Amino acid sequence: MSVRVLAWAWEQDLEPLTKLILLALADHCDHEGLCFPKIKTVMSKTGLGLTTVHGRLRILVKKNLIKRNAHFLDKSGAQTSNLISLLIPPPISSRDRGAGVNGDTPPLSSRDTPPLSPADRVYIRKKPSIEPSIEPSIEKIFCQINELAGKKFNPKSKYQTEYLRARLKDGGTLEQCLLIVNDRWERWGSQDKMRIHFRPQTLFRVSHWETYLMEAQEAGSESESLGDPGDPLRNFLKRQEEKKNGKKNV
Repeated sequence: MSVRVLAWAWEQDLEPLTKLILLALADHCDHEGLCFPKIKTVMSKTGLGLTTVHGRLRILVKKNLIKRNAHFLDKSGAQTSNLISLLIPPPISSRDRGAGVNGDTPPLSSRDTPPLSPADRVYIRKKPSIEPSIEPSIEKIFCQINELAGKKFNPKSKYQTEYLRARLKDGGTLEQCLLIVNDRWERWGSQDKMRIHFRPQTLFRVSHWETYLMEAQEAGSESESLGDPGDPLRNFLKRQEEKKNGKKNV
């Protein structure tokens, strides 16, 4: 793995899945941006399917970010591997940094310029590290998980919210996340061996997302969980309370 290659991959403006493929390739590259990864290796590293991996590789080729060269056996003609080259711009040498526009006059160094007065300084406000728009959703989802499992998962924890935050940024909705939480609890809540997996790091992992969501929708949990679209958590808890009261009446 090359730090320079990996840093270049992080800087590319791509869709999440395409960028994930590029990062997986960069993680295998040498300092020149060359690697020989198997498709199965990329699939295992990203958690994506065969069709998705091939499709995203074609996108990277079209964007001139990578180049693919297939290697074949001489006798049978069977393909053995792919040589993938990441098309990284060459690093700027110290000599080029010191040259001016025409290569003859070096730019002024910090020692050649006078210090700025406070009135001339431009202060740049740093962007907040937490996106306020998704925080209410994260808190509501964690509240529901804690309510069901009797746990104290922390919605302010970077580690515990990492996968959930990524799914929301990728376009996942509050309703979809609550739907998965409700469905997984109904499947795992009564099983000691499975209940230990009822945690944010498992529920919202990228390799589980599509499967869990599809199974929840097929099970018909969506119509039960959403109720009033304004507050799906309240409706789900109301349904749970009704079940408890029904058992008491019996």
